[in-house]
Amino acid sequence: MTQRGAALRLWAGTSGFGYDEWRPAFYPATLKKAEMLAYYAGRLPAVEVHNTFYRMPAASLAQGWAQQVPDTFRFAVKAPMGIANKQRLIGCDALLAQLGAALRPLGTRLGCVWYAVPAYVRPDAAVLRDFLQVPQPAPAVAFEFADPAWLQPDVLAVLAAHGAAAIAVDRDGEAPPVLHRTGEFAYLRLRRAAYSPDDLLRWRERLAALDLAAAFVFCKHEASARGPAYAAQLLAL
Repeated sequence: MTQRGAALRLWAGTSGFGYDEWRPAFYPATLKKAEMLAYYAGRLPAVEVHNTFYRMPAASLAQGWAQQVPDTFRFAVKAPMGIANKQRLIGCDALLAQLGAALRPLGTRLGCVWYAVPAYVRPDAAVLRDFLQVPQPAPAVAFEFADPAWLQPDVLAVLAAHGAAAIAVDRDGEAPPVLHRTGEFAYLRLRRAAYSPDDLLRWRERLAALDLAAAFVFCKHEASARGPAYAAQLLAL
């Protein structure tokens, strides 16, 4: 990440990349499935990975990703469900060490690991503090809290103490989320079905107003391939 005070470094992309329905709007019709990541990385600087949520990844998977993208590319990897869903962020030392080892082949390409904390995991600043005191698998970590009650001052203070981010999620039918500044980076997920150029500009300005070093912004997967187009628009602003 860049130093604070420099221009915001925007890591914008989409949630996933291996979508056949993005042909031919984004991917050429004849592009092989195995070539999608390299093609994507030639056009966008970051991607949010989800298949790691369902099982602990192997180091060979990360090695394969690393070989297909430039050093400047960044992966935001969703942590396996065993950490937040099953263990509820408690007693995760071995799982975090295993995840860190599995993702090590990415090197500097590992931008962030993010934890999806389900609604049945009740807010607990002490549990979060203990969890963040364990060595983390990435230089930046973020949390998507399904229960908004997590976004209380004592929890935000714990995140700030460790430079971790609270993920903001923008959804249809809901008010735009608050962007909490708890470190040198923000994490925003744009999940609405459609965004106008003005909508994207407003989000870009809100991120810039936080005086951050970097921000991860990922657009929703849509069959029409609007996500890659929105990400490209954000980068062009």
